[in-house]
Amino acid sequence: MTGSEQLIQFGNNAYNKPATALEILRGVVLGDELFRAAFRTYAQRWAFKHPKPSDFFRTMEDASATDLEWFWRGWFYTVDHVDIALEDVKYYKVGPAPQSAMQSAAPVAEEPSEDFEEVHYFTITDTPENYYWEFLARVDDQQIIDQLSNKHFYELHLRNKGGLVMPIILEFSFKSGKKERIQIPAEIWRYNEQKAHKVFYFDEEVVQIQIDPDRLTADTDTENNSFPKSEREKSRFEKFKQK
Repeated sequence: MTGSEQLIQFGNNAYNKPATALEILRGVVLGDELFRAAFRTYAQRWAFKHPKPSDFFRTMEDASATDLEWFWRGWFYTVDHVDIALEDVKYYKVGPAPQSAMQSAAPVAEEPSEDFEEVHYFTITDTPENYYWEFLARVDDQQIIDQLSNKHFYELHLRNKGGLVMPIILEFSFKSGKKERIQIPAEIWRYNEQKAHKVFYFDEEVVQIQIDPDRLTADTDTENNSFPKSEREKSRFEKFKQK
C-alpha cells in the first residue's frame, strides 16, 4: 500500500509478503477449494480491466461469502506480524480435590504452570430452579456430572504478541501416542485482540500442546508455541558452526 518510490526492501514487501499472505489465505483461512473458486471469480470479473487492491479484496470476500476485513487490514495495511504464544495451560478434573491437593487458606499469587503435574479441581452444581422458564427444557444435572467425571479439562491462555490476528492451529498429543488437530477461527480475537482463553476436554490425558506444528501461519517465534516448553530447535547457522 506504500508507493514504490518510498518502499524499503521492495522485493520482500511487494512480492514475498503478499505471496505469503495469499498462501495462508488459501491453506489456512479459506481452504483450497473455496480460495480457488473465489480467485477464479476475481479473474473472470476483472479480465482485461485495471483492478485496484480494494477490488481484489471485495471480490474475494463476495465470492467466498467470508468476512476477510481483519485479514486484509493486518497483512496489507499494518506492519504487524504473526506471533501467537501459548502462555499457560491449566489442567482440571471434575470432583472435590483430594486432601493432598488442598491448598492452604493463605492466598498465593498463581504462577504460570510448567507442566501438567499440577491438577486443579472443580465441582458441578445443580441448576437453580429460577433458571427454568416456561419454554426452557430442564437438564439432567446428574447425567452431565456422570458424563464429565472422567474427562480431562485443559484451559489454554493464548496471547497475540505480534499484533496480527490469525486462526489458531492446535495439536494435542496424548499419553497413548495419538494426536488430534483442532483449528480455532480468527474470530476468537474479536473482542480482545491481545489475549484469549479456550477450554478443551478429552477422554485421555494430554502430554503436549503445540501451536501451528507445520508452521502454516508464518509465526515468527516458535519458542512460545508449545506446552510444556520444548527445547529450542537450533538454526541452520548454529548447526553449521558446530561442524
